[in-house]
Amino acid sequence: MPELVFEPVPMPIMEPPPPPPPSAPLLPIEYLGQLGKPDQVVLYLRYQNRAQSMVAGEELDNLYRLEQIERGRALFRYLPMDIQQELRWDAEL
Repeated sequence: MPELVFEPVPMPIMEPPPPPPPSAPLLPIEYLGQLGKPDQVVLYLRYQNRAQSMVAGEELDNLYRLEQIERGRALFRYLPMDIQQELRWDAEL
């Protein structure tokens, strides 16, 4: 009787998955309030334990630019990675 020989089935070669896309750190900005003027809205924020007022187009520490203010949210751009981030709050209007 011939001897049975078991050979392992070769495993397919699998490429490692690609690394995840880079992401910006969590937005370190807290909404405090806003004041609407006829030509622009001023946001009042907390950033690095200090109160800060901003209008669209202004930057914080060359890291974040306030791009747009809408009802209940503001859009910031994290400048080192050119990634847009959103800050939301409950709109009272």
